[in-house]
Amino acid sequence: TGLLTIQLTGISKAMAKVYNLTGEEVLQIELKEGLNTAGADALPSGFYLVRTDTGSGTVTNKVTIIR
Repeated sequence: TGLLTIQLTGISKAMAKVYNLTGEEVLQIELKEGLNTAGADALPSGFYLVRTDTGSGTVTNKVTIIR
């Protein structure tokens, strides 16, 4: 099983959106403070951008899924 894990520290809630490299949103995750996980089984191997919006700022990270 594939899981995407995001740690949220010092912020009570945020929203993470996962995009493939063509810019299509493929997953949306509502985050709470602490460790958050979401199933990534439906995502094929490849590079993805995870954009996390906290309300006071946005962070974008690149992730790689290998099957």
